Amino acid sequence: MTAVKTQNGKSKPRRNDAPARRPLTELMDRQPPFDLQAEIGVLGSIILLPTLLDDVATIIRADDFYDDANRKLFKNLAAMHAADKRIDDTLLVNHLKAAGDFEAIGGSAYIAKVTNAVPNAAHVVYYAEIVREKSELRQAILAYTIGLQQAYDGLPVQDISATVEGKLAVFGHRSGSPIFTIGEAAEAALAEIDTAMESSRATGMGTGLPNLDEAAGLMRPGQVIVVGARPGKGKTAFGMNIACHAASQGHPSLVVSLEMLCTELAVRKLCEFSGLDSRDVLAGRVGSENRRKLLDASHALTDLPVRIWSPSSATLSDIRAVARLNKARHGVELLVIDYLSLVEPHPDDRRIDRRLQVARISRDIKRLAKELMMPIVLLHQVNRQADTAEQPHLSHLAESSAVEADADRVYFLHHQPMPPNVPDDAAARLAHLVIAKNRGGQTGKVNLLWHPRETRFSCPSDF
Repeated sequence: MTAVKTQNGKSKPRRNDAPARRPLTELMDRQPPFDLQAEIGVLGSIILLPTLLDDVATIIRADDFYDDANRKLFKNLAAMHAADKRIDDTLLVNHLKAAGDFEAIGGSAYIAKVTNAVPNAAHVVYYAEIVREKSELRQAILAYTIGLQQAYDGLPVQDISATVEGKLAVFGHRSGSPIFTIGEAAEAALAEIDTAMESSRATGMGTGLPNLDEAAGLMRPGQVIVVGARPGKGKTAFGMNIACHAASQGHPSLVVSLEMLCTELAVRKLCEFSGLDSRDVLAGRVGSENRRKLLDASHALTDLPVRIWSPSSATLSDIRAVARLNKARHGVELLVIDYLSLVEPHPDDRRIDRRLQVARISRDIKRLAKELMMPIVLLHQVNRQADTAEQPHLSHLAESSAVEADADRVYFLHHQPMPPNVPDDAAARLAHLVIAKNRGGQTGKVNLLWHPRETRFSCPSDF
């Protein structure tokens, strides 16, 4: 044991094996990660064999080089290659002089040094991966340093988290997915078909509404399914129906509820599973018999792998982090977001036009679906023009046309006007689900029944 001094000057024992804390200033003064030999290895390989630029273009870019001269040299080499110009020492010197970078990189002496430093150009991918790894480490340091500064400045923790997550996600998006030959893709497709044949059903995830699944097809990983409707028309109920059905079929689901508390959603499912009127339950008009039904319903829900996150607000960076965590820890295979207009923009985007904010969020949701390889059901408002239309159209999606462009499917919930002889509290009402967009499938209209007392949808044949 050794003694260390505390702030008041007194000594206290410290374990000999306890690591000494490194002062923050010492960490800040450290040189960021880089590897000049790997950077020179990339550049020298390209000068020796310019076609190698195609191999490294998917791995690194100019900003990944730490040394300014190396960064400028790579940028000029890439520009010459993109313009389909030959690359040799003489032409490179001429291009650097025309760009005003010749002296900045160290002239012909540095080019000779780079060229002579590489014994084998075949190792260029290995060098490039090192350069990229060091670049990502520097970006991570920068992201956390910004977060640290914001914390000292007293910014809300939520904003700090969004900023850090957003900056980390930038190079996360760059991680290239593998490139397959058509033959390799065909083999993977056959494997999916074999799985479907063995299980006697198509691959994908159902909604719990057989006529919709038959018309539009099952939900597949990487898809974004937008469900649009006016307020109070059952968007949340529809999303919860899908999440619970998927979970009952062995597909754990995550619901991000930005509008309702998790307890409010649970009350709806308790009423659906028990068959009780939600208005009576919320008003406390529940006798002992119905209380037992609610208890039985809660037991059924206990075994359902549906997780609910209901923050007061969240950016897509927050949602991405929660989705990644739940996929890793709980095997989540479906994400429901309720709803798009309530997703907060990234702090860097808060001063730009709202339509552009929504467009960026929509694009990033599609990226997230592909990254996580799961379907995302995205609930969304339609504008007021839909109230006077015979049925909703794609132009009725609120705030941005990018939502339509990014979606693989777009559904609209549309309730038929009630006939005069049908009471307002009828057990079920006719509704339509309009399939307005279906990438790779058919569009059209599907009949549904809306059960307002139990806040759920069903197919007419199930009623």
